[in-house]
Amino acid sequence: MSTFDPKPSSHLPTESMGTPRGFLTLRTKFSLFVSLVIILACSGLSGYLIQQEAEVMKSSLLNSGTILVKTLSKVSVNRLIIQDTHYLEIMLDGALSAPEVVYAIARDQDGNVLVGKSKGKLVNTTKLTRDETRPLFPDDSLTEGLITSAAKISRIEPFLTILHTSPLKEGLLSEKSAERKTTEGFKMGSETIYDFALPVYRQTRRLSTIELLSSENLQDS
Repeated sequence: MSTFDPKPSSHLPTESMGTPRGFLTLRTKFSLFVSLVIILACSGLSGYLIQQEAEVMKSSLLNSGTILVKTLSKVSVNRLIIQDTHYLEIMLDGALSAPEVVYAIARDQDGNVLVGKSKGKLVNTTKLTRDETRPLFPDDSLTEGLITSAAKISRIEPFLTILHTSPLKEGLLSEKSAERKTTEGFKMGSETIYDFALPVYRQTRRLSTIELLSSENLQDS
C-alpha cells in the first residue's frame, strides 16, 4: 500500500525574498544623499548668515563710536581747552553709560590724561560682566603717533585704532602685536577694542572787529 502524501512537508526551508544583509536599498541611499545635501546647505547658509550678522554689528559699532566721539568733541571743546575736569568727568560718565563703550579718556595737548574712565576688563564673555578693579586703558605709547599726526593737519573724522586684550597680560595691544601673539594662544579669550580718537583744535587767530562786521553784513544781505 502506498503512503504518499501530496502535502509538502512543513520542515522544508523557504528562500527569503528580502535584501541581503549589509546592502542598502536604492531608496535608502537616495534618502541619505538628500539628507546630506540638506545638512551641507544649512551649514553653509548658517555660516553665511553669521558672517553677515557680524559685519552688520561691526558697521553699527563703528557708526556709533564715530557719532559719539564727534558729539563729545563738540560739546566739550571749551571745557577741554580750559581743562575743566569736573565737567569732563560728567561727560565721560555719560559716554560710559552706553553698553558698547569700554573706556573714555580726555587728554591735554601734550597727551597727558586729564580724566580717564573705564568699565574694566571683561571677565565673563557670556554675561558680559567686567571687573572695575582692573581698569582697561590703551598704553600711552599707542597714542603718541595720534598726537603727532593730529598736530600736522586738522581732522574732522576720528582716528580709528584696533586694539586687543590678552589673557596673558594686562592692558591693550595693537593689531600688529596681536598678530605676533597668535602662536602663544593670544586669540583665546581676547577682546577686540575699536579706539576712536578725535583731536580738538583751538583757533589760533582771533577774528578782528572788521571781519565780524563783514560777516554780519554778508548774512544780512
